[in-house]
Amino acid sequence: ARQSSFIELGVAGMTPGEACELATSLAAPDVPTVLCWSADSLAEDTAFRCFLNASVATVVVDSSLGANDTTTLAKLAEFYEEYHNVALRDLAWMRLHHWQDIVAHFFDDPGLRKELFSIRKVRIGSVADAEALDLGGWLASRLGWNATAHDRFADRNGRPIELEHQRSGQPRRVSSIALTTETSVYRGDVDASDPTVVGVWAEGENAHERRFIPLQPPDTASLVERAALEGGGTDEIFETALRMVRTLIEG
Repeated sequence: ARQSSFIELGVAGMTPGEACELATSLAAPDVPTVLCWSADSLAEDTAFRCFLNASVATVVVDSSLGANDTTTLAKLAEFYEEYHNVALRDLAWMRLHHWQDIVAHFFDDPGLRKELFSIRKVRIGSVADAEALDLGGWLASRLGWNATAHDRFADRNGRPIELEHQRSGQPRRVSSIALTTETSVYRGDVDASDPTVVGVWAEGENAHERRFIPLQPPDTASLVERAALEGGGTDEIFETALRMVRTLIEG
């Protein structure tokens, strides 16, 4: 039977070297190890990189912890360029699954599929930059866009697309999305009276009335367990989005 053990280390007050030595002493030889990093910094002066050794097969982080700006996500993108051999899991990315489905709901009608190729602006509401950049990066990876500058994409024909982040909602959650095309605006907002529901509607040429979609974001503990236990390497779509993030941040 497959067995696993979870060891939680509190390393406050330790130097990175001391923390790394402690963790290494607890690792079993020839047993794959998953590093779940719950601190809000991935900087070089932490123990994060010290933990990475030959036995660490998977790294689980949460890029929406800590500062609400791009600091942690930028460090994550930088880290993955250096350690692309590890299987990287980002809880901020994994929380977006329901919003990816909601975006798909905008274009359920086959007659609206062409609208996907006339998007000119993406506006995303969230407290932290990580969710907005990740969701924007996911959409870009699905539609063949390229990140070209700070908060800018270009579609397959080179036409510019603006990414706008509006700070709103609850921590580590997306609160809204709006896709502006040449004819219409497609919107999804968390309902003000019920945070487990998202209202979805359109304005403009393809206007339709608001309909409601259940929103059931997973709890962090469940995400950590899933991230730690699922096999395979880094998700290819996440990897593509993460590469775009550096351009979206740095320009």
